[in-house]
Amino acid sequence: TEEKIRKFKAICLNAALGVNEIIGNCGILCDGFYGNEILTRAENTKLWIGRPAEQAGCFPLELNQGAGLDSGNLLEWSVKQTVKILCFYHPEDKKQIKIAQEDTIKKLFLSARRNRLEFLLEVIPSKSG
Repeated sequence: TEEKIRKFKAICLNAALGVNEIIGNCGILCDGFYGNEILTRAENTKLWIGRPAEQAGCFPLELNQGAGLDSGNLLEWSVKQTVKILCFYHPEDKKQIKIAQEDTIKKLFLSARRNRLEFLLEVIPSKSG
């Protein structure tokens, strides 16, 4: 349930905070859909915060509601949050898919930089590769 997901995310944040006190330089990945409260709480800590911008599991790449279809919602993200995007990609993917995905990544990157947000790109060999 949503309530259990939110409780789990709170447990994860507390664990990350505990580990960070011991070894430092820790961070979390947390979405804004179920994790908005956690993102807000994490803002006031020394944790690195990565926030996914992709629609989970999509191939070809699509942005989630938190980023907005045209990445316009990044304007509302805190500068303490890093835009994280996971993209399934393989050199042998169809040309039109590669071009579309590259365009989405470029637009998201430019929007992130315009909004003074860091950007993390995670590339995984595509599901079709």
